Formats: sequence, structure tokens, C-alpha cells
Amino acid sequence: MTEKKNSSSAGTMTAAARSAYEGKAGLDAFARAGRNPNLKGVVHEVLVKDAHNINPANILSGKTASLTQSATAVRDDVIVQQAGKIVSRMQLKDTAGSIGKTVRQVASGKYAGTNLVGTTETTAAFNEAAKAAGVTQKMTSSGISSSDTARIATQTIGNSAGKLTLHSVSKAAGSSGALGAAISGGIEVLSSGAKFIDGEIDGGEFAANVARETVGGGIAAAAGTAAASVASAGAATVLAAASAPVWAPVAVGVGAALAVGSVVKGIWDSIFD
Repeated sequence: MTEKKNSSSAGTMTAAARSAYEGKAGLDAFARAGRNPNLKGVVHEVLVKDAHNINPANILSGKTASLTQSATAVRDDVIVQQAGKIVSRMQLKDTAGSIGKTVRQVASGKYAGTNLVGTTETTAAFNEAAKAAGVTQKMTSSGISSSDTARIATQTIGNSAGKLTLHSVSKAAGSSGALGAAISGGIEVLSSGAKFIDGEIDGGEFAANVARETVGGGIAAAAGTAAASVASAGAATVLAAASAPVWAPVAVGVGAALAVGSVVKGIWDSIFD
């Protein structure tokens, strides 16, 4: 029973951890740009910086990314330093909806000498438009979707950053579900694997246990993430009018992830009791 409880919490904790991190990223962006309707661009900067700094290769090499002092810096948004020297510069773009302007800026030489890094959607749109316009400077993808940056911005400051979309919530739920399923299934492989080796269960029971926990962890993570997104965005919109602390929607989101994830997993487990 103890192993079941431990493994069943993995999906819910996946959703809660994601909500907490996205809340932190949103707060960092807010601290940098305030209630900016284009906050998603600053969220992208924070996510890229954080992803760089947790990369094991960068940790080992001592390369540290940081945001530039100004949120409206003309050329560089993120700089990478090693041994006190700047080794890389990045201009971050989340402008898939206004790619013509970005192409004109690049064509004018505004971003010469820096690396253009865009969201997945921005990069695809820019490189196609730049090629057609004869612009040679390329943009590389951060691997981060504009769907996620817009969603996190809305979860932070509410509808002033744009409305939450079903697509963005579904996309986030799907990725959390996949991760929650993998973690929950992995835990159960270890738990039931030990029982199988000891002869407490047979191969069929082992397979059934792993399948049950994989699916259960996945749906708990997906439901928790969806609930967190909706709850935090709603809270951000309502609380903004009441001048509540900007961190309050983060707490609402994490609480929703824990509550809904636990309920969904509990219902799933009850089917097999």
C-alpha cells in the first residue's frame, strides 16, 4: 500500500512542480517588466536564461546566463559569461504574430553581433520570411513555444496579457501528462520489479501494475496542470483589480494542481480497488 501511495503522488507532484516553476518564471518577468501586455516576450527571456543555467554542460564549463540590466535593451536580452568574460550574446524574440517588423529590424543591422533566438513559432516564421527578403542573419529556436510563454504571462498578470486559450492549456496538459506518466511508470517498475524478483507477484501482475500507474500518473499530471493554468489565470485577472500580491495566483495554481491531481488519481485508483 505504501508503494502505491508513493507512486500515485508522482503525477500530482509533476503538475505542482511545473506550476511552481512557471509561477516563479512569471514573477521574474513581472519584476523585470511589470504589467506589460507583451510580458510573454520577457517570460521567454527568463525561460531561456533558466534553461541555459540548468544545462549540465554549461554548469561544468562555468558558463552562466543572465538577463541584461534593461528590459528594453536595444541589442542583447541575455548575455552568457565564463570566467568573468562575455562569451555569447542573445536577442530573444517571441514575435510570430509580427514577423515582418522583426525581419525589417534585422535587415537594418539592429541585431548584428548578437545571436537571434526565437520561440519555435517565431523561428520558423522568421527564417522563412528572412529568406524571401534576402536577409542572411539566421534565427535559432529556443525550443520554447509561444503558446507556453503567452500562457505563463496570462497566469501571471491575467487577461491584460491576453486570454488563456484551450490550445495552450491542452498543450501544457499533454506535456505534463507525458512526463507524469513516465515518472509514475518508472517508480512502479522499481516497486513492482522488486516484488516480481522476490516472487510476490507474477509477470502479468507486474505488467498490470506498471500500466495502471503509468496511466494514472499521466492523467493526474495532465489534469493538475490544466487546473493550475485555469485557476492561476483566473485568479490573476480577478486579483489584479484588487491590487493583491502578484504571487497570489501562483499559490492558487499550485494548490489547484495538488487538489485536482490528487482527486483524479484517487478516482483512477478506486476503479481497481
